[in-house]
Amino acid sequence: MTTSETIENHYGEAHAHLSDDELLAEMEHIGAILDGFKNTLGHLEMEVYRRIDERGATSIPSETYICEMEVKRGYDQPSFGPLKEVFNDADLAKCLTPAHTEEVKVADKWTTATVKSLANKYGSEALRIFENARTESRGRLKFARRETR
Repeated sequence: MTTSETIENHYGEAHAHLSDDELLAEMEHIGAILDGFKNTLGHLEMEVYRRIDERGATSIPSETYICEMEVKRGYDQPSFGPLKEVFNDADLAKCLTPAHTEEVKVADKWTTATVKSLANKYGSEALRIFENARTESRGRLKFARRETR
């Protein structure tokens, strides 16, 4: 029997006898405990991020656990702006939705895959602009116990 099944079997019947007020009080109590655990987990995760950043790493090595920070990679869209002077109009139309105003102002929107392809075609100046637009940001933390064999 799994832990979830054990908990379900035990607690499913254990609370049937509670009055409405007792049931709601128990929910309040358990909710407060969960909030405390979530708060503590948040502080632990912040310490993991701090240690990873301090080491200039993307993980904390461990034989027991997998603890890795996912890195989100993207491009700063406004940094592609100079490509308007590099790409010809036909190619520009393939990868750029120009800024416009609908109900709200919509900024330039570049199709990154097409921009990369065209930057390769246009050469060094376009590639420099493309590479300078690259961004990275801290992503989610991946944490799990390693499987033992």
